[in-house]
Amino acid sequence: MKKIFFKISYLVFKLFRVNRFIASYYNVKLTPIWDDQTFKFCYRGDYGNFLSDYLNNLNENFVFVDIGANQGLYSIIAGKNKLSQRIYSIEPQKRILKILLNNLKANGIKNYEIIPYALSNKNSRINLYSFENHSGKSTLQSHLNTSSFKTEEIETVDSNFIEYIFDLNENYIIKIDVEGHEEVVIKELLKIKNFNRVSAIFYEINTEWTDRLMIEELLKNEGFINFTQVGENYNHCDILATK
Repeated sequence: MKKIFFKISYLVFKLFRVNRFIASYYNVKLTPIWDDQTFKFCYRGDYGNFLSDYLNNLNENFVFVDIGANQGLYSIIAGKNKLSQRIYSIEPQKRILKILLNNLKANGIKNYEIIPYALSNKNSRINLYSFENHSGKSTLQSHLNTSSFKTEEIETVDSNFIEYIFDLNENYIIKIDVEGHEEVVIKELLKIKNFNRVSAIFYEINTEWTDRLMIEELLKNEGFINFTQVGENYNHCDILATK
């Protein structure tokens, strides 16, 4: 019933082009972007409950690192957990950054930092391929089978730039949503001297872009032993890796 309500209310709000913050399925206030599929998924609860329930139910102090934060859904869910010590939202899209900031503020998240870059294996300027109606599909992958994207020059940073994030003596939870750049991001994270403070990594797998078994092997070498698949499709799913 809850999902039906949010699907119907989405259509009503969209019809009237409501322009105030609206509370989503995930109990997160969001800035409406009516022509954006990612906003629709966030509002209606289309991402499912696995990660939101995981973050809501963490019962020890933690720091949340949101790589590919987009509009801030999971940064906010993590920040609303009273045991969260700090939220780091990493997001390079210029048109999304103000929305991310406004959403964090609207939900009363205080102990956060927005890092307006993409994490990669070098400090550089590079083209991000983005889609006007689906901000969550933005990618650094250049071999796209469509002409409907536009390019935006963004800055990338490497592990040295974000090393300071892991200086807190806390338990770290990482979410990675970077549309095909997962291998690069994970390899870069492994270079961080305090990576042993990370107890869980939630990441997307699409075997067209990423080597699932290679990523698992890399993480196993760092002490991760549990790999929970979210979704039924082996080749395109989310994974929660934990120690």
